[in-house]
Amino acid sequence: MLNPLQYRLESRAGLQGVKLNKGDNIMINQKEYHENEIRNARKRFQDNEKISVIERREVLKTLQTDMDLEVLQERIDWLFAGNYGYGEMNLALQHIRKGQKSKRYNPNAALFILICNFEWLSPSNLTRKFWNSLDPRKQYEINKTIDNAVKSYETDQEEIAA
Repeated sequence: MLNPLQYRLESRAGLQGVKLNKGDNIMINQKEYHENEIRNARKRFQDNEKISVIERREVLKTLQTDMDLEVLQERIDWLFAGNYGYGEMNLALQHIRKGQKSKRYNPNAALFILICNFEWLSPSNLTRKFWNSLDPRKQYEINKTIDNAVKSYETDQEEIAA
């Protein structure tokens, strides 16, 4: 049986099932770490997509009761701070960059789907269903909240860089 630290090292290095001897040193560089974290975040996202019908009903009820603008703002801040994980943070940043490059891409929708998936375990199709059930005013408020969170993050990053 692996101890938790050894299991974590193996999973970070992508070495599940590889027999390690005591004293073996697993060193990965920054690029490998970054790629592994994003791969793990995508896997977590895909795993959350495969929930049962009963769980979907519960998630939809939870979304309807818990979706508050302040909670959403806080969760987006958590996502940008890396509280869901380094890979999850980088997925969000990839969506922002993609939105900056393409006028046809909607990063707000992608961030909303990520937050609902990582926080409430909501599959993307269920999140879209929830979004379409909202009235246009509520959709506008959510979009405004996401815009404000992204601008706040970008301002913070500019201050750090300066």
